Amino acid sequence: MDSHTIETLAITAVKESIELSKYLSQFIAENDRGPSLDGYINIYNGKSKYKRDIIGRINVQIKGKISKDITREKISYPVSIDDLNTYLMVGGVLFFFVLISPDGLRKKLYYLDLTPIRIRDLIRRMSGNQKTKSIELKSLPKNSDRIASIVQNCFKHCHLQASFSSSLLPTFDMLKHAENFEGICIPVNVRGFSDPESALVNSNNYLYAIIKGSPIPHPIDELPEKFFISEEIHVPVYVADIQFYKFYFRLLEKDNKETIKIGDSFIMHLDHVGNIIKCAFNTSDKLRAAATDLSFILAVIKEGQFTIGNTVYQVDFSNGEFKDFNVNDKTETASFMCRAVAALDILGFTDDISLSQMTDADIFNLNILITAFVDNKQVSGLRKSLPILTKMSIQGHIFLLFFLPSSESATTYYVKDFFRCDVPIRSKIEGSKSVQISQYHFITPEDYIEVVNVRYDRILDSCKSCHGGAEVYSSINMILLNLLKAYDSGVKNSSEALNSARQIAEWLLNCSECSIPREYLTLNYYQVIRRIRALNAMEAHEVYTISESSSASEDIIVGANLILGNKTAAKIHFERMSKAQQEEFSDTPIYTLFTQ
Repeated sequence: MDSHTIETLAITAVKESIELSKYLSQFIAENDRGPSLDGYINIYNGKSKYKRDIIGRINVQIKGKISKDITREKISYPVSIDDLNTYLMVGGVLFFFVLISPDGLRKKLYYLDLTPIRIRDLIRRMSGNQKTKSIELKSLPKNSDRIASIVQNCFKHCHLQASFSSSLLPTFDMLKHAENFEGICIPVNVRGFSDPESALVNSNNYLYAIIKGSPIPHPIDELPEKFFISEEIHVPVYVADIQFYKFYFRLLEKDNKETIKIGDSFIMHLDHVGNIIKCAFNTSDKLRAAATDLSFILAVIKEGQFTIGNTVYQVDFSNGEFKDFNVNDKTETASFMCRAVAALDILGFTDDISLSQMTDADIFNLNILITAFVDNKQVSGLRKSLPILTKMSIQGHIFLLFFLPSSESATTYYVKDFFRCDVPIRSKIEGSKSVQISQYHFITPEDYIEVVNVRYDRILDSCKSCHGGAEVYSSINMILLNLLKAYDSGVKNSSEALNSARQIAEWLLNCSECSIPREYLTLNYYQVIRRIRALNAMEAHEVYTISESSSASEDIIVGANLILGNKTAAKIHFERMSKAQQEEFSDTPIYTLFTQ
């Protein structure tokens, strides 16, 4: 078959496909010898095809060749640099390629929208001495409305990009930092598609920037290789009436193929009518997600199905990726994971930990927590003479625990959560007689920052349960100051730490038995309030009165002025203090107000 016949058959195939559309008409010449172009397609805004209804036209180029294999969905074809420059000069073309069977009876059409942005990208990726550039063309749909959508999309993008064909275009990274950048739009024609989502993932798309003050979108110098739509669907997922998830993720790809992701580990691929094509399970690296996901898949294997909303999915796990899935081993693993999560929940730790980074020591410590808090049993087989107050690390997360010796053996302990267990502690403070103090007396600001199982809501009650004289209230005041230091150092749950400090400061201020001078209690209370909000007029007057008192010591005057924001006066009185007094004052949380 000679080149003339091939060209005639190719052009005829394209012309027939175009003429079948109610919104298109073609003006394509056969055996045209013009430079790089074979004609154009008119686009109409209605089905009448009157001249008055023409909204635009797009240039076309058609090539063809004989091939025994005309079943491919994509093909490649080399285009010369001269032709690419011509296409760019005329504002873009719709490029068609036709594979023709050796007998000339069967044909398959392919296309690529060569818009100015795509042409520029192709030329940019050519080396200096390269004469041609290979382009990849997709199979042309047979649906006439889909063909109309392709032609209209190509025209739309060529029109939007025409005035920018020789301009320096911004990239997305450049736009992110531009003050006049308002967002991105993706124009797409939905004709021939059931919904906009399908049109988006099945079309060649371009990104445009919305620029403040500009009436038109500006093309971005990037070509997305693939579009997909990810959606979080808030529909519950059940197995045998047990809800495992409150939502799942839906991923829509080309040809309306769906991927359903349930949890972090289970993926299900569906065809265009919703039938399961393939399932895959890859255990999440996160403990919490893996515990739920593994329990879910084991339940599905047992029942043979699961439900999303009102839709039941039957799943056969007898072959494929699940043929080597050892149910007994996975059941044991899931049990450990779920019990570990339960223990962490009891301790109030809601973050996740990595399974791949878990050491033998982490697993050993998790088993201690499971035995102590899930099984409510004593923990045996530990070292002798462990400190009663012990920090346990699991993957760098520090838990503060009581290890209370058991009478059963020297290596057996009752393990308790420091923050959920009230342990009466008697201690001699600064040489005083033995008094009952709060266990929080031993918690440093660094502990509040480092430890992950802190319960701030229990600190006040622990303080109120203490009995004794002035030493007890000095201890409680130190707890208050340590909370403020932790807050100022950026403790994780800062609002809870500050609220706990406020509660203690307020209680001390109103406690008739507290022997700490009232001006100290007042300033401690207001330095907490100062961290929450500005003082009102009445509160500021009370602090001012303290600062003006003739009997006030220098540290009181400095603190009062810092709370009021009078840093100059505070500095003057601070410099009147001795070196030792300055060092002591600098270690108090109120000193940080100098820098605020």
